[in-house]
Amino acid sequence: MSAEEIAGVPVRASALRALLTVSSRPVSCRDAAEREGKDLASRDRALLTHLVSGTTRHRMTLDHLLSRHSRRGIQELDAPVREAMRLGAFQLCFCLRIPPHAALGTTVEAVKAFSPRGAGMVNAVLRALASGIAGRGESLPTEDVLRVLPDGEGNVCRFRDPMLPNGDPRSPSLLAIRSSLPVWLLERWIRRFGPEEAETLAFEALRTPSIALRPNPGRPLPEALMALCERLPSPSGALLLKENRDPTGLPGWEEGAFSVQDAAAQAVVRDGLLPKPEELLLDLCAGVGGKACAAAEAGSRVTAVDQETRRLERLRATANRLGLSDRIEAVEADALKPPSAWQGAFDAVLLDAPCTNTGVLRRRPEARWRLKPEDPARMAAMQARLLEAASACVKPGGRLVYATCSLEEEENEGIALAFAAAHAGFKPEAGSFQKPSRTRDGAFWSRLRRTP
Repeated sequence: MSAEEIAGVPVRASALRALLTVSSRPVSCRDAAEREGKDLASRDRALLTHLVSGTTRHRMTLDHLLSRHSRRGIQELDAPVREAMRLGAFQLCFCLRIPPHAALGTTVEAVKAFSPRGAGMVNAVLRALASGIAGRGESLPTEDVLRVLPDGEGNVCRFRDPMLPNGDPRSPSLLAIRSSLPVWLLERWIRRFGPEEAETLAFEALRTPSIALRPNPGRPLPEALMALCERLPSPSGALLLKENRDPTGLPGWEEGAFSVQDAAAQAVVRDGLLPKPEELLLDLCAGVGGKACAAAEAGSRVTAVDQETRRLERLRATANRLGLSDRIEAVEADALKPPSAWQGAFDAVLLDAPCTNTGVLRRRPEARWRLKPEDPARMAAMQARLLEAASACVKPGGRLVYATCSLEEEENEGIALAFAAAHAGFKPEAGSFQKPSRTRDGAFWSRLRRTP
């Protein structure tokens, strides 16, 4: 191995540990990668995150490819061997900047610390897979869909022999292999959107998510930052990084000049919530506070609620960095049981409800493997209860905004319409449903006005 390859082994070992965590515990790829990469250099942390997220995102495709070269079923292998094979296969097929010999050597060397006896099997299977790859890139011929697999970025991996069974490439079973999504979810999308649109959505879910920035109107944007971004067509002046990188290392981060927030999430606040100076706003499921901070930047006074201490700590840190601490009160509470003092107390209430995340699967790649067919209905039942609790906190004449990052109808229009039908005192006023695209996530929001 070259010196560069040897240096790359710790990154693969960290990626293996993170993948083992994600596959066995309810931990996100992002959190697992952050935990494993805390002592790595910035460039290595970025590679680690890409390897963990990409391997998870393409899991079904990788398992299909590996099964053609393994005598044992992929699911029957010891976990370190299985995850090492997936990690190596992802690099071989979809990481154009990593030479095949480097992908092989570093992955096999890394797995030795987890399974010395399994390293030989990993080496043999990955070499067999590599020998069948005819090329990688965006200019390869793609007329034979059975020999080609996309990476979600406009590039493909082309094989010498057909990698897919014969059949309609848009059928749920084949599309599942090509796009690495559960068959049942694709069947839902085909019924609702049609085969062509379902295929588009499936491949959008493979795309590495872009990084959008929300400028802080209270702080100047450095010119050096603007050179790294393109402006999105948005009244707020939202920015999109031309090339993904660690936002905390960008000019203006420490000074609070911007936040990281997808364009779809920005629109929920800007177009849906309509925050105004000195209004009292309640963000009932605030998470780490992206939307709460956006509302505070508009001059509103925000009560931000979440049940997890760790999320609220991140929210407070972000508010402090942005200079918004005096406008945001972070409260640890159960959104289903708001205090009686909040009844009818807020000019606007935002319920960014927990959901199936089907509009942000590329951003939360582990979610696609944890979803179950019954989850949309299960989540809808909880969302209805949360919306009921949120509505009680709205002043007469105030605004209630319900939002999700789901594409599923029963979590979106179904909830909003059912609530309006059951509550004569709330009138639907505006709404939006956006599918994922290159520049934004999938999202839904509905604004209802409480009668005076």
